[in-house]
Amino acid sequence: MREVNVRMAAQTLLLVARLPRRLLKPLGYALAFLLPPLIVVVIAQGAIIVRAQSQPRPPAFDQPLPAPPAHDPAKRTAVIVAGNAATESSDLLGPYEVLAASGAFNVYLVAPERRLTPLVPQPHCCGPLDVVPHYSFADYDRVIGAAPDLVVVPFIPFTDTVDAEVLPWLLAQPGEQTVILSICGGAKMVADAGLLAGRQATSHATNLPILARTHPEVTWVHGVRYVDDGRFISSAGVTSGIDATLHTLERFLGRDAAEDTAARVGYPYTRFLDDPTWPVPDDGLLARPGPLDVAVWPNAFRWHRTQIGVALYSGVREIELASIVDAYPRSTAADVHTIAPERTFVRTRHGLDLLPRFDLASAPALDRVLLPGRPDAAVAAPVERWAATHVGQGAERIHEAGGYPYDVTFRDLARQETRLIAASAARWLEYPIAPDAWEGRDWSPALVLRAVALGALGVILFLGVRRLGAARAAASPAPGTPTAPRARTSGSAPVAPR
Repeated sequence: MREVNVRMAAQTLLLVARLPRRLLKPLGYALAFLLPPLIVVVIAQGAIIVRAQSQPRPPAFDQPLPAPPAHDPAKRTAVIVAGNAATESSDLLGPYEVLAASGAFNVYLVAPERRLTPLVPQPHCCGPLDVVPHYSFADYDRVIGAAPDLVVVPFIPFTDTVDAEVLPWLLAQPGEQTVILSICGGAKMVADAGLLAGRQATSHATNLPILARTHPEVTWVHGVRYVDDGRFISSAGVTSGIDATLHTLERFLGRDAAEDTAARVGYPYTRFLDDPTWPVPDDGLLARPGPLDVAVWPNAFRWHRTQIGVALYSGVREIELASIVDAYPRSTAADVHTIAPERTFVRTRHGLDLLPRFDLASAPALDRVLLPGRPDAAVAAPVERWAATHVGQGAERIHEAGGYPYDVTFRDLARQETRLIAASAARWLEYPIAPDAWEGRDWSPALVLRAVALGALGVILFLGVRRLGAARAAASPAPGTPTAPRARTSGSAPVAPR
Protein backbone atom coordinates (compact mmCIF):
# COMPACT_ATOMS: atom_id res chain seq x y z
CA MET A 1 0.00 0.00 0.00
CA ARG A 2 2.84 2.36 0.84
CA GLU A 3 4.52 1.65 -2.52
CA VAL A 4 1.26 2.46 -4.30
CA ASN A 5 0.98 5.79 -2.47
CA VAL A 6 4.58 6.72 -3.30
CA ARG A 7 4.02 5.82 -6.95
CA MET A 8 0.84 7.92 -7.12
CA ALA A 9 2.63 10.90 -5.52
CA ALA A 10 5.48 10.60 -8.02
CA GLN A 11 3.06 10.46 -10.94
CA THR A 12 1.23 13.54 -9.64
CA LEU A 13 4.49 15.51 -9.36
CA LEU A 14 5.45 14.42 -12.87
CA LEU A 15 2.12 15.62 -14.26
CA VAL A 16 2.54 18.98 -12.52
CA ALA A 17 6.08 19.28 -13.89
CA ARG A 18 4.80 18.64 -17.42
CA LEU A 19 2.15 21.36 -17.21
CA PRO A 20 2.77 24.13 -19.71
CA ARG A 21 4.50 26.98 -17.99
CA ARG A 22 1.69 29.34 -18.93
CA LEU A 23 -0.73 27.23 -16.82
CA LEU A 24 1.33 27.29 -13.63
CA LYS A 25 0.60 30.94 -12.87
CA PRO A 26 -3.25 30.71 -13.06
CA LEU A 27 -3.07 27.41 -11.18
CA GLY A 28 -1.13 29.12 -8.41
CA TYR A 29 -3.69 31.92 -8.18
CA ALA A 30 -6.54 29.39 -8.08
CA LEU A 31 -4.90 27.46 -5.26
CA ALA A 32 -4.12 30.67 -3.39
CA PHE A 33 -7.80 31.61 -3.59
CA LEU A 34 -9.23 28.19 -2.66
CA LEU A 35 -6.85 26.89 -0.01
CA PRO A 36 -7.43 29.43 2.82
CA PRO A 37 -11.25 28.97 2.86
CA LEU A 38 -10.88 25.19 2.55
CA ILE A 39 -8.44 25.12 5.47
CA VAL A 40 -10.98 27.02 7.59
CA VAL A 41 -13.72 24.56 6.59
CA VAL A 42 -11.55 21.56 7.51
CA ILE A 43 -10.64 23.10 10.87
CA ALA A 44 -14.30 23.91 11.57
CA GLN A 45 -15.39 20.35 10.76
CA GLY A 46 -12.76 18.96 13.10
CA ALA A 47 -13.69 21.40 15.84
CA ILE A 48 -17.27 20.11 16.12
CA ILE A 49 -16.31 17.34 18.55
CA VAL A 50 -13.96 19.64 20.48
CA ARG A 51 -16.73 22.22 20.92
CA ALA A 52 -19.18 19.57 22.06
CA GLN A 53 -16.76 18.27 24.66
CA SER A 54 -16.13 21.79 25.95
CA GLN A 55 -19.79 22.66 26.47
CA PRO A 56 -20.70 24.07 29.89
CA ARG A 57 -20.90 21.28 32.45
CA PRO A 58 -24.15 21.01 34.38
CA PRO A 59 -24.10 21.13 38.17
CA ALA A 60 -23.75 17.90 40.13
CA PHE A 61 -26.94 15.96 40.76
CA ASP A 62 -27.72 13.55 43.58
CA GLN A 63 -31.51 13.09 43.68
CA PRO A 64 -32.85 9.53 43.94
CA LEU A 65 -33.84 7.93 40.64
CA PRO A 66 -37.55 7.67 39.80
CA ALA A 67 -39.32 4.32 40.15
CA PRO A 68 -39.77 2.27 36.97
CA PRO A 69 -43.29 1.96 35.53
CA ALA A 70 -45.61 -0.81 36.66
CA HIS A 71 -45.70 -3.96 34.58
CA ASP A 72 -48.98 -5.01 32.97
CA PRO A 73 -48.90 -8.78 32.40
CA ALA A 74 -51.81 -8.52 29.95
CA LYS A 75 -49.66 -6.57 27.48
CA ARG A 76 -46.77 -7.60 25.29
CA THR A 77 -43.35 -6.33 26.31
CA ALA A 78 -41.07 -4.20 24.15
CA VAL A 79 -37.55 -3.37 25.26
CA ILE A 80 -35.51 -0.52 23.79
CA VAL A 81 -31.77 -0.88 24.38
CA ALA A 82 -29.56 2.11 25.21
CA GLY A 83 -25.86 2.52 25.85
CA ASN A 84 -24.78 4.37 28.98
CA ALA A 85 -22.16 6.35 27.05
CA ALA A 86 -24.41 7.50 24.19
CA THR A 87 -27.43 6.55 22.09
CA GLU A 88 -28.79 8.31 19.00
CA SER A 89 -31.70 10.46 20.13
CA SER A 90 -34.23 10.08 17.29
CA ASP A 91 -33.39 6.37 16.92
CA LEU A 92 -34.60 5.91 20.49
CA LEU A 93 -37.30 8.53 21.03
CA GLY A 94 -39.27 7.99 17.82
CA PRO A 95 -39.82 4.21 18.13
CA TYR A 96 -40.40 4.61 21.88
CA GLU A 97 -43.32 7.02 21.36
CA VAL A 98 -44.82 4.93 18.56
CA LEU A 99 -44.76 1.72 20.61
CA ALA A 100 -46.07 3.43 23.74
CA ALA A 101 -48.79 5.30 21.84
CA SER A 102 -50.11 1.99 20.48
CA GLY A 103 -51.16 1.06 24.03
CA ALA A 104 -50.37 -2.60 23.30
CA PHE A 105 -46.93 -2.87 24.92
CA ASN A 106 -45.12 -2.45 28.18
CA VAL A 107 -42.28 -0.32 26.81
CA TYR A 108 -39.06 -0.33 28.82
CA LEU A 109 -35.76 1.41 28.27
CA VAL A 110 -32.88 -0.80 29.41
CA ALA A 111 -29.13 -0.19 29.53
CA PRO A 112 -26.05 -1.84 31.05
CA GLU A 113 -26.50 0.30 34.20
CA ARG A 114 -29.38 2.36 35.57
CA ARG A 115 -27.88 5.83 35.59
CA LEU A 116 -28.09 9.06 33.62
CA THR A 117 -27.59 8.23 29.95
CA PRO A 118 -27.08 10.87 27.23
CA LEU A 119 -29.00 10.87 23.97
CA VAL A 120 -26.94 12.40 21.16
CA PRO A 121 -27.44 13.56 17.57
CA GLN A 122 -24.91 11.75 15.43
CA PRO A 123 -22.31 12.42 14.20
CA HIS A 124 -22.29 15.51 16.42
CA CYS A 125 -21.59 14.35 19.94
CA CYS A 126 -23.18 17.35 21.74
CA GLY A 127 -25.84 15.35 23.56
CA PRO A 128 -28.03 17.71 25.60
CA LEU A 129 -30.68 15.19 26.67
CA ASP A 130 -30.17 12.89 29.66
CA VAL A 131 -32.54 9.98 30.27
CA VAL A 132 -32.74 7.40 33.05
CA PRO A 133 -33.28 3.81 31.83
CA HIS A 134 -36.20 2.02 33.45
CA TYR A 135 -33.97 -0.98 34.18
CA SER A 136 -30.38 -2.04 34.04
CA PHE A 137 -29.80 -5.32 32.21
CA ALA A 138 -29.50 -7.15 35.52
CA ASP A 139 -32.61 -5.50 37.01
CA TYR A 140 -34.70 -6.31 33.95
CA ASP A 141 -33.69 -9.96 34.14
CA ARG A 142 -34.50 -9.99 37.86
CA VAL A 143 -37.79 -8.04 37.82
CA ILE A 144 -39.34 -8.95 34.45
CA GLY A 145 -37.46 -12.13 33.71
CA ALA A 146 -39.37 -13.28 30.63
CA ALA A 147 -37.94 -12.75 27.17
CA PRO A 148 -39.49 -9.64 25.56
CA ASP A 149 -41.73 -9.89 22.53
CA LEU A 150 -39.78 -7.11 20.82
CA VAL A 151 -36.26 -5.72 21.22
CA VAL A 152 -35.45 -2.37 19.58
CA VAL A 153 -31.78 -1.59 18.94
CA PRO A 154 -30.99 2.07 18.09
CA PHE A 155 -27.54 3.24 17.11
CA ILE A 156 -25.22 2.88 20.13
CA PRO A 157 -21.81 4.29 19.09
CA PHE A 158 -19.56 2.71 21.73
CA THR A 159 -20.49 -0.99 21.85
CA ASP A 160 -16.88 -1.81 21.02
CA THR A 161 -15.60 -0.01 24.14
CA VAL A 162 -17.48 1.36 27.17
CA ASP A 163 -20.87 -0.09 26.17
CA ALA A 164 -19.51 -3.52 25.30
CA GLU A 165 -22.10 -5.24 27.53
CA VAL A 166 -24.81 -4.51 24.96
CA LEU A 167 -23.74 -7.22 22.50
CA PRO A 168 -23.67 -10.17 24.96
CA TRP A 169 -27.09 -9.08 26.27
CA LEU A 170 -28.48 -9.08 22.73
CA LEU A 171 -27.25 -12.63 22.33
CA ALA A 172 -28.53 -13.89 25.69
CA GLN A 173 -31.80 -12.11 26.51
CA PRO A 174 -34.10 -12.32 23.44
CA GLY A 175 -35.93 -15.61 23.06
CA GLU A 176 -36.34 -17.61 19.87
CA GLN A 177 -39.66 -15.86 19.15
CA THR A 178 -38.46 -12.34 20.01
CA VAL A 179 -38.58 -9.92 17.10
CA ILE A 180 -35.45 -7.75 16.88
CA LEU A 181 -35.91 -4.33 15.29
CA SER A 182 -32.75 -2.36 14.52
CA ILE A 183 -32.91 1.38 13.89
CA CYS A 184 -30.40 3.08 11.58
CA GLY A 185 -26.86 2.22 12.75
CA GLY A 186 -28.34 -0.25 15.24
CA ALA A 187 -28.06 -2.81 12.43
CA LYS A 188 -24.30 -2.80 13.07
CA MET A 189 -24.89 -3.77 16.71
CA VAL A 190 -27.13 -6.68 15.68
CA ALA A 191 -24.64 -7.77 13.01
CA ASP A 192 -21.71 -7.45 15.44
CA ALA A 193 -23.60 -9.77 17.79
CA GLY A 194 -23.64 -12.36 14.98
CA LEU A 195 -27.42 -12.38 14.60
CA LEU A 196 -27.76 -11.29 10.96
CA ALA A 197 -25.64 -13.89 9.17
CA GLY A 198 -27.48 -15.07 6.06
CA ARG A 199 -30.16 -12.37 6.51
CA GLN A 200 -31.22 -9.25 4.64
CA ALA A 201 -30.99 -5.90 6.41
CA THR A 202 -30.56 -2.19 5.84
CA SER A 203 -29.10 0.80 7.67
CA HIS A 204 -28.26 4.46 7.15
CA ALA A 205 -27.17 5.06 3.56
CA THR A 206 -23.73 6.29 4.65
CA ASN A 207 -23.21 3.11 6.71
CA LEU A 208 -24.09 0.60 4.01
CA PRO A 209 -20.75 0.65 2.12
CA ILE A 210 -18.89 0.14 5.42
CA LEU A 211 -21.22 -2.64 6.58
CA ALA A 212 -20.87 -4.41 3.23
CA ARG A 213 -17.12 -4.67 3.89
CA THR A 214 -17.25 -5.52 7.59
CA HIS A 215 -20.24 -7.88 7.43
CA PRO A 216 -20.28 -9.56 4.02
CA GLU A 217 -22.32 -12.40 5.54
CA VAL A 218 -25.35 -10.05 5.49
CA THR A 219 -27.21 -8.99 2.35
CA TRP A 220 -27.47 -5.20 2.68
CA VAL A 221 -30.42 -3.60 0.91
CA HIS A 222 -30.31 -0.05 -0.49
CA GLY A 223 -33.11 2.39 -1.28
CA VAL A 224 -35.75 1.27 1.22
CA ARG A 225 -37.12 2.60 4.52
CA TYR A 226 -37.02 -0.84 6.18
CA VAL A 227 -36.38 -4.53 5.52
CA ASP A 228 -38.43 -7.37 7.03
CA ASP A 229 -36.59 -10.69 7.29
CA GLY A 230 -38.71 -12.73 9.66
CA ARG A 231 -37.55 -12.23 13.25
CA PHE A 232 -35.27 -9.41 12.14
CA ILE A 233 -36.59 -6.07 10.95
CA SER A 234 -34.19 -3.22 10.18
CA SER A 235 -34.73 0.42 9.34
CA ALA A 236 -32.68 2.75 7.20
CA GLY A 237 -31.46 6.08 8.59
CA VAL A 238 -32.80 7.70 11.77
CA THR A 239 -36.39 8.81 11.01
CA SER A 240 -36.95 5.66 8.94
CA GLY A 241 -37.28 4.05 12.36
CA ILE A 242 -40.83 5.40 12.58
CA ASP A 243 -41.77 3.55 9.39
CA ALA A 244 -40.10 0.35 10.55
CA THR A 245 -41.81 0.56 13.96
CA LEU A 246 -45.23 1.10 12.38
CA HIS A 247 -44.58 -1.88 10.12
CA THR A 248 -43.65 -3.89 13.22
CA LEU A 249 -46.94 -2.86 14.85
CA GLU A 250 -48.73 -4.06 11.74
CA ARG A 251 -46.98 -7.40 12.13
CA PHE A 252 -48.08 -7.70 15.76
CA LEU A 253 -51.46 -5.97 15.78
CA GLY A 254 -52.73 -5.55 12.24
CA ARG A 255 -52.98 -2.68 9.75
CA ASP A 256 -55.73 -0.77 11.56
CA ALA A 257 -53.69 -0.57 14.76
CA ALA A 258 -50.63 0.68 12.85
CA GLU A 259 -52.65 3.40 11.08
CA ASP A 260 -54.40 4.42 14.31
CA THR A 261 -51.03 4.78 16.04
CA ALA A 262 -49.65 6.82 13.14
CA ALA A 263 -52.65 9.15 13.50
CA ARG A 264 -52.04 9.51 17.27
CA VAL A 265 -48.46 10.67 16.74
CA GLY A 266 -49.40 12.70 13.65
CA TYR A 267 -47.10 10.80 11.27
CA PRO A 268 -47.90 11.84 7.67
CA TYR A 269 -45.97 9.21 5.68
CA THR A 270 -48.00 6.04 6.15
CA ARG A 271 -47.60 5.29 2.43
CA PHE A 272 -44.42 3.45 3.39
CA LEU A 273 -46.54 0.76 5.02
CA ASP A 274 -47.52 -0.26 1.50
CA ASP A 275 -44.17 0.29 -0.20
CA PRO A 276 -40.96 0.98 1.74
CA THR A 277 -39.04 2.05 -1.36
CA TRP A 278 -37.29 5.40 -0.89
CA PRO A 279 -33.89 6.13 -2.47
CA VAL A 280 -32.04 8.77 -0.48
CA PRO A 281 -31.92 11.93 -2.65
CA ASP A 282 -28.43 12.78 -3.91
CA ASP A 283 -27.86 16.40 -4.93
CA GLY A 284 -24.16 16.00 -5.55
CA LEU A 285 -22.15 18.12 -3.14
CA LEU A 286 -25.24 20.02 -1.96
CA ALA A 287 -27.30 18.72 0.96
CA ARG A 288 -25.18 15.60 1.08
CA PRO A 289 -24.46 13.97 4.45
CA GLY A 290 -20.82 14.16 5.46
CA PRO A 291 -17.86 16.55 5.49
CA LEU A 292 -18.24 17.09 1.71
CA ASP A 293 -21.61 18.77 2.25
CA VAL A 294 -20.99 22.15 0.64
CA ALA A 295 -24.28 23.48 2.03
CA VAL A 296 -22.86 23.75 5.58
CA TRP A 297 -19.41 25.04 4.60
CA PRO A 298 -20.35 28.75 4.94
CA ASN A 299 -21.12 28.14 8.63
CA ALA A 300 -17.39 27.63 9.15
CA PHE A 301 -17.10 31.44 8.77
CA ARG A 302 -19.61 32.33 11.48
CA TRP A 303 -18.37 34.43 14.36
CA HIS A 304 -20.98 33.15 16.81
CA ARG A 305 -22.62 29.77 17.34
CA THR A 306 -26.35 29.86 18.00
CA GLN A 307 -27.14 28.75 21.56
CA ILE A 308 -30.61 27.20 21.82
CA GLY A 309 -32.38 26.29 25.04
CA VAL A 310 -35.14 23.67 24.86
CA ALA A 311 -37.47 23.71 27.87
CA LEU A 312 -38.44 20.38 29.40
CA TYR A 313 -41.73 19.86 31.22
CA SER A 314 -43.86 16.93 32.34
CA GLY A 315 -45.98 15.56 29.51
CA VAL A 316 -43.77 16.68 26.63
CA ARG A 317 -43.88 14.27 23.69
CA GLU A 318 -40.79 12.27 22.82
CA ILE A 319 -40.92 12.97 19.06
CA GLU A 320 -41.30 16.71 19.71
CA LEU A 321 -38.07 16.67 21.69
CA ALA A 322 -36.25 14.53 19.14
CA SER A 323 -37.17 16.91 16.34
CA ILE A 324 -35.33 19.72 18.14
CA VAL A 325 -32.30 18.05 19.72
CA ASP A 326 -31.53 16.06 16.55
CA ALA A 327 -32.10 18.71 13.86
CA TYR A 328 -30.52 21.99 14.96
CA PRO A 329 -27.00 20.72 15.82
CA ARG A 330 -26.73 19.34 12.28
CA SER A 331 -26.36 22.88 10.98
CA THR A 332 -22.82 22.55 12.48
CA ALA A 333 -23.34 26.02 13.98
CA ALA A 334 -25.81 25.52 16.84
CA ASP A 335 -25.70 24.02 20.32
CA VAL A 336 -28.81 22.81 22.15
CA HIS A 337 -29.16 22.92 25.95
CA THR A 338 -32.02 21.44 27.96
CA ILE A 339 -33.41 23.75 30.66
CA ALA A 340 -36.27 23.82 33.17
CA PRO A 341 -37.33 26.07 36.08
CA GLU A 342 -35.83 23.50 38.47
CA ARG A 343 -33.31 20.77 37.84
CA THR A 344 -35.42 17.78 38.70
CA PHE A 345 -36.72 14.75 36.81
CA VAL A 346 -39.31 15.38 34.12
CA ARG A 347 -41.52 12.53 32.87
CA THR A 348 -42.48 12.59 29.19
CA ARG A 349 -45.99 11.84 27.97
CA HIS A 350 -45.24 8.13 27.62
CA GLY A 351 -43.10 7.58 30.69
CA LEU A 352 -39.46 8.41 29.99
CA ASP A 353 -37.64 10.15 32.83
CA LEU A 354 -35.47 13.05 31.64
CA LEU A 355 -33.19 15.37 33.55
CA PRO A 356 -32.55 18.90 32.21
CA ARG A 357 -28.92 19.90 32.04
CA PHE A 358 -29.60 23.28 33.65
CA ASP A 359 -32.15 25.05 35.80
CA LEU A 360 -32.93 28.63 34.85
CA ALA A 361 -30.52 30.04 37.42
CA SER A 362 -27.54 28.12 35.99
CA ALA A 363 -28.42 28.15 32.27
CA PRO A 364 -25.71 29.40 29.89
CA ALA A 365 -26.23 32.50 27.74
CA LEU A 366 -28.84 31.64 25.10
CA ASP A 367 -29.93 33.16 21.79
CA ARG A 368 -33.27 31.35 21.60
CA VAL A 369 -35.54 29.40 23.95
CA LEU A 370 -37.85 26.81 22.36
CA LEU A 371 -40.92 25.37 24.04
CA PRO A 372 -41.70 22.05 22.34
CA GLY A 373 -45.29 20.90 21.92
CA ARG A 374 -48.20 22.81 23.43
CA PRO A 375 -47.64 23.21 27.17
CA ASP A 376 -50.27 24.74 29.44
CA ALA A 377 -49.92 28.43 30.18
CA ALA A 378 -49.09 27.73 33.83
CA VAL A 379 -46.30 25.33 32.79
CA ALA A 380 -44.85 27.68 30.20
CA ALA A 381 -45.10 30.92 32.22
CA PRO A 382 -41.85 30.61 34.27
CA VAL A 383 -39.79 29.84 31.17
CA GLU A 384 -41.44 32.60 29.14
CA ARG A 385 -40.79 35.19 31.86
CA TRP A 386 -37.18 34.11 32.19
CA ALA A 387 -36.62 34.14 28.42
CA ALA A 388 -38.09 37.64 28.09
CA THR A 389 -35.63 38.90 30.71
CA HIS A 390 -32.48 36.93 29.92
CA VAL A 391 -32.67 36.23 26.17
CA GLY A 392 -34.23 39.44 24.94
CA GLN A 393 -37.20 37.69 23.38
CA GLY A 394 -39.90 35.40 24.68
CA ALA A 395 -39.85 31.63 24.54
CA GLU A 396 -40.90 30.33 21.12
CA ARG A 397 -43.75 27.80 21.04
CA ILE A 398 -42.28 26.18 17.99
CA HIS A 399 -44.95 23.48 17.52
CA GLU A 400 -47.91 25.66 18.47
CA ALA A 401 -49.26 25.96 14.91
CA GLY A 402 -49.46 22.19 14.53
CA GLY A 403 -47.94 19.84 11.98
CA TYR A 404 -45.61 16.89 12.38
CA PRO A 405 -42.73 18.01 14.64
CA TYR A 406 -39.90 17.34 12.16
CA ASP A 407 -41.71 19.25 9.42
CA VAL A 408 -41.94 22.23 11.78
CA THR A 409 -38.31 22.22 12.87
CA PHE A 410 -36.95 21.79 9.33
CA ARG A 411 -39.03 24.77 8.15
CA ASP A 412 -37.71 26.81 11.07
CA LEU A 413 -34.14 25.71 10.34
CA ALA A 414 -34.58 26.83 6.71
CA ARG A 415 -35.68 30.29 7.89
CA GLN A 416 -33.03 30.67 10.59
CA GLU A 417 -30.13 29.24 8.56
CA THR A 418 -30.65 28.42 4.87
CA ARG A 419 -32.83 26.05 2.92
CA LEU A 420 -29.76 24.06 1.88
CA ILE A 421 -28.71 23.58 5.50
CA ALA A 422 -32.22 22.42 6.42
CA ALA A 423 -32.15 20.03 3.45
CA SER A 424 -28.77 18.75 4.65
CA ALA A 425 -30.20 18.04 8.11
CA ALA A 426 -33.15 16.24 6.53
CA ARG A 427 -30.78 14.09 4.45
CA TRP A 428 -28.78 13.19 7.55
CA LEU A 429 -31.98 12.12 9.30
CA GLU A 430 -33.24 10.49 6.09
CA TYR A 431 -36.51 12.33 6.45
CA PRO A 432 -38.75 12.12 3.35
CA ILE A 433 -39.63 15.80 3.10
CA ALA A 434 -39.89 17.92 -0.04
CA PRO A 435 -38.11 21.21 0.79
CA ASP A 436 -39.34 23.10 -2.28
CA ALA A 437 -41.96 25.06 -0.32
CA TRP A 438 -39.65 26.13 2.50
CA GLU A 439 -39.23 29.84 3.11
CA GLY A 440 -35.70 31.18 3.26
CA ARG A 441 -32.63 31.66 1.13
CA ASP A 442 -30.25 29.06 -0.22
CA TRP A 443 -27.05 30.85 0.85
CA SER A 444 -26.09 33.43 3.44
CA PRO A 445 -24.53 36.33 1.49
CA ALA A 446 -22.56 37.55 4.53
CA LEU A 447 -20.94 34.15 5.16
CA VAL A 448 -20.17 33.57 1.48
CA LEU A 449 -18.62 37.05 1.32
CA ARG A 450 -16.35 36.20 4.25
CA ALA A 451 -15.14 33.07 2.44
CA VAL A 452 -14.53 35.09 -0.74
CA ALA A 453 -12.66 37.77 1.23
CA LEU A 454 -10.41 35.12 2.78
CA GLY A 455 -9.73 33.70 -0.68
CA ALA A 456 -8.91 37.19 -1.97
CA LEU A 457 -6.48 37.66 0.93
CA GLY A 458 -4.80 34.42 -0.10
CA VAL A 459 -4.40 35.75 -3.66
CA ILE A 460 -2.92 39.02 -2.36
CA LEU A 461 -0.40 37.13 -0.22
CA PHE A 462 0.46 34.87 -3.16
CA LEU A 463 0.99 37.91 -5.39
CA GLY A 464 3.18 39.52 -2.74
CA VAL A 465 5.32 36.39 -2.40
CA ARG A 466 5.75 36.18 -6.18
CA ARG A 467 6.81 39.82 -6.44
CA LEU A 468 9.21 39.46 -3.55
CA GLY A 469 10.72 36.41 -5.24
CA ALA A 470 11.03 38.26 -8.53
CA ALA A 471 12.72 41.21 -6.81
CA ARG A 472 15.24 38.94 -5.12
CA ALA A 473 15.92 37.16 -8.40
CA ALA A 474 16.58 40.49 -10.14
CA ALA A 475 18.99 41.58 -7.40
CA SER A 476 20.98 38.32 -7.53
CA PRO A 477 23.43 37.66 -10.42
CA ALA A 478 22.59 34.80 -12.71
CA PRO A 479 24.73 31.68 -12.32
CA GLY A 480 27.95 31.89 -14.41
CA THR A 481 27.91 35.69 -14.65
CA PRO A 482 31.42 37.14 -13.85
CA THR A 483 31.48 39.41 -10.87
CA ALA A 484 33.13 42.84 -10.91
CA PRO A 485 36.58 43.02 -9.25
CA ARG A 486 36.41 44.00 -5.65
CA ALA A 487 37.74 47.48 -5.00
CA ARG A 488 40.93 47.63 -3.02
CA THR A 489 40.50 49.12 0.37
CA SER A 490 42.91 51.73 1.61
CA GLY A 491 45.87 50.38 3.47
CA SER A 492 45.85 47.07 1.75
CA ALA A 493 49.12 45.83 0.45
CA PRO A 494 49.61 45.93 -3.35
CA VAL A 495 49.70 42.65 -5.13
CA ALA A 496 52.80 42.06 -7.17
CA PRO A 497 52.19 41.21 -10.82
CA ARG A 498 53.09 37.69 -11.93
